[in-house]
Amino acid sequence: MMRKRTVMLVAAVLAAGSAALGAQEEATANYFLGRDAKAWRRGVALTLRERDRIRAAALGYSTFLGGGANDHAAAVVTDALGNFYVAGHTFSGDFPVSPDAYAETAPVASGVANAFVAKFDSGGQLIYCTYLGGAGDDRATAIAADRYGNAYVTGYALSGDFPVTEGAVGVPAVYPAPQYRRAFVSKLNAAGNAILYSTMLGESGTSTDSGKAIGVDLEGNAVVSGTTEYYAFQPTLGALQAERPTTNFLIKLNQSGTRYFFVAKWPQVRDTVNALTLDPEGHIYVAGGSTDASQRGPEALQGSNAGRNFYKTTDGGQHWEVLGAGLENTLVIPGTVTVSPVDSNILYAATQHGVFRSADGGASWANVFPSKSLSNVVVDPSDPGHLVAFASVSGGCSSFVSRDSGASWTQRPLTEFCGFVFDPADSRNAYATGAYGLQYSRDGGDTWTTSSMQGLVVFARPAIDTVDHNTLYIATREGVLRSEDAGVTWKRVSQSYFTGVLAEPGSRGVLYATNGSSLSRSTDGGGTWTSVRSGYVQGMMFDPSGGKTLYLRTGTGFVSSRDGGVTWEPPVPMPPNASIVDIQFDVGHPGVWYVSGNWPSDAFLTKLSADGTTELYSTFFGGVAPDSANRVELDGAGAIYLAGTTQSPDLRGAQNSFGGGSDAFLAKLSSDGRRLEYAKYFGGSSAEQGLGLGVDASGQAIVAGFTNSADLPLSGDAVQRTGPPTQLGMGFYAIFDPDGKVFSSSYLGGLQGDTATAAAISPAGRACIVGDTNSPDLHTTAGALQAVRNGFADTFLTILDLQR
Repeated sequence: MMRKRTVMLVAAVLAAGSAALGAQEEATANYFLGRDAKAWRRGVALTLRERDRIRAAALGYSTFLGGGANDHAAAVVTDALGNFYVAGHTFSGDFPVSPDAYAETAPVASGVANAFVAKFDSGGQLIYCTYLGGAGDDRATAIAADRYGNAYVTGYALSGDFPVTEGAVGVPAVYPAPQYRRAFVSKLNAAGNAILYSTMLGESGTSTDSGKAIGVDLEGNAVVSGTTEYYAFQPTLGALQAERPTTNFLIKLNQSGTRYFFVAKWPQVRDTVNALTLDPEGHIYVAGGSTDASQRGPEALQGSNAGRNFYKTTDGGQHWEVLGAGLENTLVIPGTVTVSPVDSNILYAATQHGVFRSADGGASWANVFPSKSLSNVVVDPSDPGHLVAFASVSGGCSSFVSRDSGASWTQRPLTEFCGFVFDPADSRNAYATGAYGLQYSRDGGDTWTTSSMQGLVVFARPAIDTVDHNTLYIATREGVLRSEDAGVTWKRVSQSYFTGVLAEPGSRGVLYATNGSSLSRSTDGGGTWTSVRSGYVQGMMFDPSGGKTLYLRTGTGFVSSRDGGVTWEPPVPMPPNASIVDIQFDVGHPGVWYVSGNWPSDAFLTKLSADGTTELYSTFFGGVAPDSANRVELDGAGAIYLAGTTQSPDLRGAQNSFGGGSDAFLAKLSSDGRRLEYAKYFGGSSAEQGLGLGVDASGQAIVAGFTNSADLPLSGDAVQRTGPPTQLGMGFYAIFDPDGKVFSSSYLGGLQGDTATAAAISPAGRACIVGDTNSPDLHTTAGALQAVRNGFADTFLTILDLQR
């Protein structure tokens, strides 16, 4: 049977006098559909939208900015006139400040950092550049600008003589001691030759504080966020505050810096605030990374943290997969995953929310014992239905016993002995250690007797000799102790100080011990010790399926030895940023390992009322691996943009593929935060960090950052096509149209290591990128303020013309 074909013929005629379509320009089209050429439609009007126009970016201006020492650009913003404001710090006594600036000379000689602020016009001409600081170490981290051209700067100061103005709120009565840094806010006039106000925040002279993000509303009131170690930092009446001590603060100052509108302590204690911005009504949008496991609001785009901290390998660490469906809203306590001795598909883990069980090798989990503050769960090696879980409570440790694989539990009396271990040869023998001594049981943990070592400071659980199970070893403050009667009586066999002891499988009296900074070996039951490895040791374990293969958790990962510590294999690959403490081996399946690490963060976005009293909206944004939002911006319609760094191959709603390692990302949310307009990865096969973000009124966005990828996706108009040198990395930018399509992307830097740290787009359609460079071959343009690098590490400023 012949298929019917539909023919469409289109003839388009441009409007008279038009060589190309401009924004919202009209043309006419003639066309017919189907097979009948008589069915023409003629003179149909066509309109080309702004977002459909061809876009490109061209290099307009590029310059170094620095002195003879190291310099760092932390932030850039733009104002309504298209000027660009840069803030950072410099160690250079010859930083290129302007002659009429507020501080024309460095307050201190080279070698100590001073904050700097610079203002450029839209074409890159310097308006002013000034130091800001005192005789100590002072650094600017963020900057904002108001409609009058005034600049608002925050950061931290160690200077006792940091400039503060009379009447400014929050200035401490006594300046901080040199070891205590203080958050500051300073407002400079449009010419950069005077400070309108300057203050140090907080009330304590003995705290370590830092301003991290700043914004300014239409009335000139500044909102600043940062971190503090002074938990008594008191919120004002009605302002948001955390139920537990938190290190994030949010403060709003009036336009003269003489009064707080509010002081708030960030309500989520596991959030890290990285950025903020304001809308025309003064609402505050805050973004960052969070390891919080609690639920966000009912209208959140993503209500729970999607990060997981449980991993599995089937090839001895060469490849890892993230597991744990059912563990999305909890944290597996590192070192508590246990494999059933009779069915390797059955696993148990202690979490923040109780004991979880998996029956499919860790792929999915169910909570079989809801509880808080669990520290461990142990499986009887001869009876897989016999479980013992421990929870830290006030006054000691509470233990819970199950005899039916977790279906029911019985609580045991409160005890201080929480370090539990079964004798693998006879599980009726069980041992529990506490801060001061050891108890033993002869009925699998139902009843307990205190041993002769009562009162000694114990550092870890006992090691059971694998040949003679009546012989135990333990590390205490008094040295290494040994018991030859299954834990009843103990005697000291060595005065050596160790924090843990491990028995070698199949060898009588062969032990390994660590004090945290080295590994020692004994072949005589702990009497004498020989150092076999120096360096940091966090954990020791034997692979039961690999004979006498010893694994150590070191500062560089897990290393292994098969010959008693004589030689060592290179570190075993581990999941990225997992902070693994130990490995749980599947005895029946060599190469199958389970590990749990620290909770990976998701990005978050929170919207607050202008008066700091109400959380209007909050959501997570991320995937299974670590994610963080480093910048947040709004477009003219109020849509919200997040840019940052992700290691998640399943980033929420991503419309393209993960590059590998880590990628930069850009996400656009509706103005109410409830709908994801788009989410895009940007990166190559290695590592990217999304550090800077600029957005214009139309929704055009630029993301800038750092890349190690030689295969970064570049556009045809890239200003630089040569990728980063090995190991050093380079800056990059990617410019997105309002629908999230990249229309311009490029490397940015030279051959000796560079990073783009911040970006902004002016109303006139110019994108400004700032960053740090070690490269003397960074490209500069004719008329550059500084055509050559002055120091080892200068800052740079690049302006792109966004053509349409």
